[in-house]
Amino acid sequence: METTIYKNIDCLVTNSGLIGTKGTRPNEDSLGIISKGAVVFSKKKGVLWAGRSSAIPRSLRIGKTVDCKGLVAYPGFVDSHTHPAFDGDRAKEFSMRMEGATYQEIAHAGGGILSTVNKTQKASAPKLADLITKRLESAHRYGVRLMEAKSGYGLEKHAELRSLNAIQAASKKFRNVKIRATCLAAHAIPVEYKENRDTWMNEICEEILPTVARRSLADYVDVFCDEGYYTIDESRKIFTTAKKLGFHLKMHGDELANTGSAELAAEMGALSVDHLLKVSDSGVSALASSSTVATLLPGTALFLREPPAPARKLIDSGACVALASDFNPGSCTTQNLPFIATLAALHLGMTCPEIIAGITYNGARALGMAGTYGALAEGYMGEPVFAEGDHPAAIYYRLAQGALPNPL
Repeated sequence: METTIYKNIDCLVTNSGLIGTKGTRPNEDSLGIISKGAVVFSKKKGVLWAGRSSAIPRSLRIGKTVDCKGLVAYPGFVDSHTHPAFDGDRAKEFSMRMEGATYQEIAHAGGGILSTVNKTQKASAPKLADLITKRLESAHRYGVRLMEAKSGYGLEKHAELRSLNAIQAASKKFRNVKIRATCLAAHAIPVEYKENRDTWMNEICEEILPTVARRSLADYVDVFCDEGYYTIDESRKIFTTAKKLGFHLKMHGDELANTGSAELAAEMGALSVDHLLKVSDSGVSALASSSTVATLLPGTALFLREPPAPARKLIDSGACVALASDFNPGSCTTQNLPFIATLAALHLGMTCPEIIAGITYNGARALGMAGTYGALAEGYMGEPVFAEGDHPAAIYYRLAQGALPNPL
């Protein structure tokens, strides 16, 4: 068994206090900080022990020892909302938007989500798998050890299945990041179904989702429930079908307008509802009284120059709040999760414990994996991540730097 002993860690963040509170209202005690700490980690079994360096059990003092003086150690980061299954980029579109072009003008010029759909539909499965693999490697360099990966740029049965197959293939090629796949066939309405939405809805519910379930290609089903996309009734229909097929639920909601998506996510028992720029007070209350995680994506608000989500209101109400990158080609092109943490400090008004919880334990909760990721406690997976310093804020204090390489 390959075991590493990380010792003399100036500041070891274990997140032990978050486990009992399920990630709500994080404070300094939630982080379970240990000075001069140590972690004994096995790639196969995860964390074998965490505590003070002077107290490492004699039976676990076998393995490679690494001196971590001058470093902060964190649980491996969790990016619970990403869109890595795409081909092409939209740099020209970004330039147009910075010059004042509207979404409609960009779409008329051949930009927007459909430009990515056109390129992704034409990409082969091997090409998509190679692209996703490179994106997994990039996420790993930023400290991500558990990552959600969505389809959604296929918008057609065979292209959606090809995207999900490519995600599975990439997860086998690069195993240093645990991947959980999401079917986001309900990302937008395909052009050919604009006047016949019911036919596309039937395609999703009667063809795509049953096939994805039968082939075990995804763990979750997501719906973009928002103004101009899927309605509350359409989202409810897709979610009802998904639950019957055994999928967990996730949702894009209340980003472009308040549509009541947060309330629907809580009602349906979704693991998370993401974005929430326009969430209402009733939506906040619904999340606070449910187990549904509010996943905030401050990189997207910055990229689109939109006001940020009401993080303080959500956290103070008792909602569990996670942070994620929303990596995608159109509205947030970064995979740097520590930079997202910096934005949470600068623009969302979140405290250090809230931010650390958001990119670790609460991100794992948003994926239904808080029992195995997001903490440095016995039995938890996810290799430790390091930053220079002696305070938990070190990981996002250095603007856009990211995590340090493993100090082996």
